[in-house]
Amino acid sequence: MQRTLKLAESLEGSIRNRGIHASAIIIAPDDIINYIPVCTSKDADLLVTQFDGSIIENAGMLKMDFRFKTLTILRDAVRLIEKIHGIKNDLDSIPLDDKKNI
Repeated sequence: MQRTLKLAESLEGSIRNRGIHASAIIIAPDDIINYIPVCTSKDADLLVTQFDGSIIENAGMLKMDFRFKTLTILRDAVRLIEKIHGIKNDLDSIPLDDKKNI
């Protein structure tokens, strides 16, 4: 019994499984595999990490949570820019490596 309790104590607080945060994305200065350990998701061709969200930031990565509210704010901003300035933007058409918008 004592051995079982010692083993249980050593496992306490450890991560039991991996999951993908539905709205989180991790941004690295270049290829993420140079900074943190990753594996491929079982459901998609995504790289995932077993690091907890708070640990990711301590490792120097930027973790962004794109929730519905954030996307709504972006949509409203695009509409206001078009209404006030007559400039039409399509966020989906801006390339991720477009230096002009960084």
